[in-house]
Amino acid sequence: MQNSFYFKGFKQGILTMARKKSKFFLVLATGSLLTIITACPGGVVTPTFVGPSAGATGATGATGATGATGITGAAGATGAVGAIGATGYTGYTGSNGYTGSAGTSGAAGTSGAAGATGATGATGASGATGATGANVTLPVIVFTDPSNNATGIAVGKSITATFNKAMNPTTISKTNYTMVGPGTTVVDGDVSYDTTSKIATFKPTVDLLPNTEYKATINTDVKDGLGNSPLTNFTWTFRTAAIAGLAPVILSTGLSKFAVIAGSTVTNANATTVTGNLGVSPGSAIVGFDIPGGPGTLNGIRYSNDATAIQAKLDLVSAYTDATSRVGVPIAISGNIGGTTKVPGLYKSDTSLAISAGNLTLDGQGNPDAVWIFQIGSTLTTTSGFNVILINGAKANNVFWQVGSSATIGVSSIFKGNILAAVSITMESGSSLEGRALTQSGAVSLDAATVTLPTP
Repeated sequence: MQNSFYFKGFKQGILTMARKKSKFFLVLATGSLLTIITACPGGVVTPTFVGPSAGATGATGATGATGATGITGAAGATGAVGAIGATGYTGYTGSNGYTGSAGTSGAAGTSGAAGATGATGATGASGATGATGANVTLPVIVFTDPSNNATGIAVGKSITATFNKAMNPTTISKTNYTMVGPGTTVVDGDVSYDTTSKIATFKPTVDLLPNTEYKATINTDVKDGLGNSPLTNFTWTFRTAAIAGLAPVILSTGLSKFAVIAGSTVTNANATTVTGNLGVSPGSAIVGFDIPGGPGTLNGIRYSNDATAIQAKLDLVSAYTDATSRVGVPIAISGNIGGTTKVPGLYKSDTSLAISAGNLTLDGQGNPDAVWIFQIGSTLTTTSGFNVILINGAKANNVFWQVGSSATIGVSSIFKGNILAAVSITMESGSSLEGRALTQSGAVSLDAATVTLPTP
C-alpha cells in the first residue's frame, strides 16, 4: 500500500523523513508545529514521533472541555512551612474632629423684689438665779488599822477604818465592808460602827491564816447622815504574821512617844516623874507640872489639845479597838490573878480583875517577842504593895491591859505594861509604871508616882 502525506506549512529544515525497517519516520525540529492529514481511505496511519530532544514549549491552547473526574492520586508530601510574613506597618492616627461652636446663652431672668425684714422679737425675761448649793463634805476614810501594806499582823486582829465624819450606822454592814484572802476567798466576820469614834470594825469569825495577804474594802454604798457616799471604793491590804503567835497591839509612831494621855485632865500631886511625852485631848488642863522644879517633873514634851494631842488621841482609840477586837480562843480569867504565873497569850475577863493576893508573874519562856493581851470588861485594881513581875525575856512593851472602865495602881505597887483605859487611870502614892498610862475620856491622876516609857 502506498501512502501519501500532505504537510501543511512544511518548511525546509524543520521536518525530515527517515526510513527504518520498512517504516518511515518524520523528524520534527524543536519548536515546529506538525499537522498530519491522511488521505488513505480505509487505511490506518499510526504516526510515531521521534525527536532527538524536547522541543520548545508551545503556546497555551484553548481550554478544553472538562474531562471526567480522574481517580484521586496519592497524597503529595506535605510542603515545607512557609516563612512568617513581615509585620505590617502601623496605620496613621486619624485627625481629631473640630469642636462644635458653643450655643448662645439665654438672657438672664429678672430678679424678684426682696421681702421686707420681720420685726425683732422682744427679749425674754432673765430666769431667777438658783440658790447656792450647800458646801458638802464627802465621807473619807482617814485611818485604817492595820495600815495599807502592813505586815506581821496578828491572826486574831480585827480590822478597823476611821471616817472623817459621822456615818449612817445602818449603811456600815457586811455587804458594804468586806474582806477577802487568801486570793478571792471571802472572809466571814461581823461588822460594827461606833458613832462616837467614827470607827467601822470588821471582826473575823475565826482567826486569819498566818503569813497570808488579806484585802479589806469599804464600798461606795456607805453613807453619811445626809446620804452622801465616798467617791470611790476604799481598799487596803495587809499580811499576817509568819507564825500564828499573838501580835502586839499596834501603837502608832506618834502615840508610842507618849507616857501619859488623858481625855479631860492630867493632875499631879507631889513629886511625880514622867519620862516621855504628856498630853490631853479633848480637854486641855494639865495640873502639877507647871512650877519649875516641881512638884511634877516631865522629861518630855507636853501637848494640850493641839494637833499632836488630837492625833495621838485618835491613835489611842484605834489601839483600844485593836485590843478589844482580838479574836480566837482567849484564856478565861476573873477575880484575883495575884499569885499566878501567866505565859504569853490572850486573856479575857468579862468583869473586873485584881492583883491582890500576891504578885502576878509574866513568863516570856525565853521569847523576847512574847505578847500578853488582857481584855478586862470593867475595872483593874492592884492592892498596895503587889506587883507585876517579868521573867525569862518578857518585856513591858509587849504587855497590854485593855480596861473597860478605870484602872487603879495601888500604893507602892510596881506595874508593867501599857494601860489602855476607856475612862480613867489613877496611880497612888509611890506607885510606878514601866509602860504607858493612856485613857480616852477621863483623867489621869498621879501622886508621887513614876511613869517611864518601856524599852522597845
